[in-house]
Amino acid sequence: MFGFAVQWSSGAGRRCGVPKHFSCSQPTMKCLRNLSESRYINFLCQVWIVAPSARTRAILDMNPLCDMLARTACMANFPALYDAVPVGLCIIDSGLRFVSINRMMAAMVGRPAQDAIGRNLTEVTPGVADQLMIHLRRALSGERVTDVELRGMDAAAFCEGRVFLVSLEPLRPDGQIVSCVLCSAVDITDRIQAERALWEHQERLANLIEQAAVGILQADLTGRVLLVNDRLCDLVGRNRKTLLGSLIQVITHPDDAARNAAMFAHLVKTGEPFEIEKRYVRPDGSIVWVKNYASAVHDPAGRPQFIVAITQDITERKQAEAARQQSEDLLRLATEGAGVGIWEVDRIRGVGRYSPLAMQLVGTDCPTFIAADWTQMVHPDDRAMVVQAWNRVLEEGAPYAPEFRTAAPAPDGGERWLLSRGRLECDQAGRPVRSAGVFLDVTARRRAEIAQRESEDRLARAIAAARISAWEWDVATDQLHVAAGFDDLFGNPPEPPRTMGAALFAVHPQDRDKVRAAVEQVLLADGVDSHEVEFRAALPHDTDRWLRAWGRAERGPDGRVIRLIGVTHDITERRVAEQRIMYLAYHDPLTNLANRRLFHQRLEQALAGLRPGEQLALHCLDLDQFKGINDTLGHPVGDALLRQTADRLRGCIGRDDLVARLGGDEFAIIQSGVRSREDAAALSRRVTEALDAVSDIGGQRVMMGVSAGIALAGGNLADGHEMIASDLVKNADIALYYAKAEGGGAIRFFEPAMDDAVRKKQEFKLGLRSALSRGELELHFQPLVALRSGAVTCVEALTRWRHPVRGWVMPADFIPVAEETGLIAPIGEWALRAACHEAVSWSQPIRVAVNLSPVQFRDPGLVPAVTSALTESGLAPGRLELEITESVLLDDNEANLAILHQLRALGVRIVLDDFGTGFSSLSYLLRFPFDKIKIDRSFVVGLPGQDQSFAIVCAIVSMGRSLGIAIAAEGVETAEQLDVLRSRGCNEAQGYLFSRPVPACDLPALLERLRPATELVA
Repeated sequence: MFGFAVQWSSGAGRRCGVPKHFSCSQPTMKCLRNLSESRYINFLCQVWIVAPSARTRAILDMNPLCDMLARTACMANFPALYDAVPVGLCIIDSGLRFVSINRMMAAMVGRPAQDAIGRNLTEVTPGVADQLMIHLRRALSGERVTDVELRGMDAAAFCEGRVFLVSLEPLRPDGQIVSCVLCSAVDITDRIQAERALWEHQERLANLIEQAAVGILQADLTGRVLLVNDRLCDLVGRNRKTLLGSLIQVITHPDDAARNAAMFAHLVKTGEPFEIEKRYVRPDGSIVWVKNYASAVHDPAGRPQFIVAITQDITERKQAEAARQQSEDLLRLATEGAGVGIWEVDRIRGVGRYSPLAMQLVGTDCPTFIAADWTQMVHPDDRAMVVQAWNRVLEEGAPYAPEFRTAAPAPDGGERWLLSRGRLECDQAGRPVRSAGVFLDVTARRRAEIAQRESEDRLARAIAAARISAWEWDVATDQLHVAAGFDDLFGNPPEPPRTMGAALFAVHPQDRDKVRAAVEQVLLADGVDSHEVEFRAALPHDTDRWLRAWGRAERGPDGRVIRLIGVTHDITERRVAEQRIMYLAYHDPLTNLANRRLFHQRLEQALAGLRPGEQLALHCLDLDQFKGINDTLGHPVGDALLRQTADRLRGCIGRDDLVARLGGDEFAIIQSGVRSREDAAALSRRVTEALDAVSDIGGQRVMMGVSAGIALAGGNLADGHEMIASDLVKNADIALYYAKAEGGGAIRFFEPAMDDAVRKKQEFKLGLRSALSRGELELHFQPLVALRSGAVTCVEALTRWRHPVRGWVMPADFIPVAEETGLIAPIGEWALRAACHEAVSWSQPIRVAVNLSPVQFRDPGLVPAVTSALTESGLAPGRLELEITESVLLDDNEANLAILHQLRALGVRIVLDDFGTGFSSLSYLLRFPFDKIKIDRSFVVGLPGQDQSFAIVCAIVSMGRSLGIAIAAEGVETAEQLDVLRSRGCNEAQGYLFSRPVPACDLPALLERLRPATELVA
């Protein structure tokens, strides 16, 4: 009927006097006329009980009320129903007389029911008779008339001003002819008034919504638009038709959609209103900022029915905020770019605020602060000063611009300095309301100022310490203006110099002309604007004080000098140091003798000054036994001995002679005025006698000698050419070499033949140096035979040099040279590698022996070289024997023993060679367990005839047997020697009796040949 669902508010209830099969109820039906209005209407309905039981079913007959009453009115069985219904009912016959009337109708016409029955309509209801007459005739003609509104015309019947809804139902008692009409009337005056009031309220509400300055939107719980006003349409740029039924998210900016949807869902779920600032997108793409207040409308049960949102346009505010933010950003960029932080304080609220850079400058993470605590960011030592500066602002209106340190350090850990500038704002009553200002980081400037002050202080101290003073001379007035310390430089004379003339008298007499000339050069010469001069001051105590003056000229418009400005400082220490440096450059600091540089200068001068027939002698001296004394008694004793030697040499030379220390224990004497060879020999003998004397140094009695080599220059030179210094030094060195070769304490003059011998030896050294690279070195091998079995147990590798001119050179000739020149290390390493590689190729697993020089033990690469040779060749360490001599244990005993133990740790065998010819102590046999001892050939050669040799050999063999050390004999050449050695228990023998050393290519055949031979011997 209304197009909406029906909701019942009460159930059916039985009425008094109604049969069981019939029930009349008065349910209330709620009708929703539209989304904003609800109406409640009472209905009379007929209910028939069709299945009386615990589960009663009812059929609601919705036929028109009048039809139902027409049927029931014909039944006299239902008087209670006729009187009970809340509707005015009456039956009017064709004569327009009241046949019956119920209680409700009687009340409406204002007469008792009995008074109305039988009366005419015009008598009972004269005020509405004319209105009703027309409709009654229609009903009497058989037409059903419904919903006729009648308005009361008098106060008696159907009260004036009341409105009634009347229905007329034709009645046919016989089912054919209408004889009367059932009239029903309902007073609808209150309903009409309520509807009018509701309509007026709705009109006012609609006008209010439409005229509102804000947008209003109604949406269902899914966000679909149900109602909008014109203002919202204008805000979003869309018409009402487009918006209705659309989703709110469609017009929401994509960046705000998710946030808005989440808040909408929360509202629907919890009913809690929300407020949001978001953007709507218009069809033209423009953006409008809005502020939405959304809430839910609930039903009586508290369930949300729909959402209402109030929308306020905040676009201008947002634009203003954006503009303000942009302005603030520009200000921030400008201030931060300038290194300026901003602060402000609300004096009323007592709260302050920092800009981001200000926060950084004061070292805080909080942008706000309590005004009363603002000094906490100031360094404790500066707070009183800053507070005092602000108090002056409050009391005197003084400018506020203190510089202070912050409590927080700078990023580098040092102090941070800030300059704060600010002003105070007051209200009309003069009360402070606001203060604002800036921070400027002046750390760099303050640090520079501090550094400058410190530098100035250091400079002042340095000037005072360096004895420097400034001065200014006015040329026109001859006035000399001086700084502090000037008088002190000149010895504080009684009358300090205050003119240039007086200052010149303060200069040493020998230097006055030099100083005067330097000043005049600036005054008179064109293009000279400065002078510099060093001079001595004329001090009363006759000591030298050296000063250096530097001055710069200032010229007037005409180009003439008007003043000199300069400094003078004490350079005495520098001059003394220079003299000392000059002395040390030409003298030995230990002995104060001339050094090599002065020696060569004086030698060249002496040679250049030789006149025809004159001679000079060069003596090169070398102290004998000095190294041993220095090593055993220590360097202090050695230094004292050198100084004593220098003193003794000074006592031996003449006035024109020069003695020099060339280095170490080497000295030289340049002897002038030599008339003959004997003069030189005489001086050399005096030197020898002086230095041979016993010396007492620190309680130590020391004796040493000297070897001397002498070379003469000048006179009748045999070769007729002018002698140069280097040649003379070389000749004297050669002579010294020969003198030392004689065992020390000798004097030798240079002879031309010496030069040839030295030259040949030098050539020999050079040849040996290149022999290794040219492949001139070879290994020869000599076997060692076990005397018990006769088998070859070891082969000794011996180095040979195939010289391109001399032929085969034996080790005794080139090994000492190799040790002297340092070539022994590479030669020894080559021999070691070659021997190991050769031994690997042998068919028999016999051992190979390699000799090590004592010099090789000074090489830190010895042990690595042995390790490398074994690794590269693949030779088992037990097949390698390393032969050393007793001198290894004499030189640097502890260090060499450590090396021997490192070699033993590799697994190689250590053999003591040439036993009995070197170090006389046998204690080293207890400190190191040798694998083998080889008896020197000098003891074997005397066998069997020499008793001493026999006794020594027997003693060595017996000692070896007692110590568990194998004994081998070298140099066995006869069968008799072999018999003695075998009889005494010697383990191995080596010598020409078995074989001479042979090249590697002949060794396999030799080993094969010795096999049967040794069996015969055995």
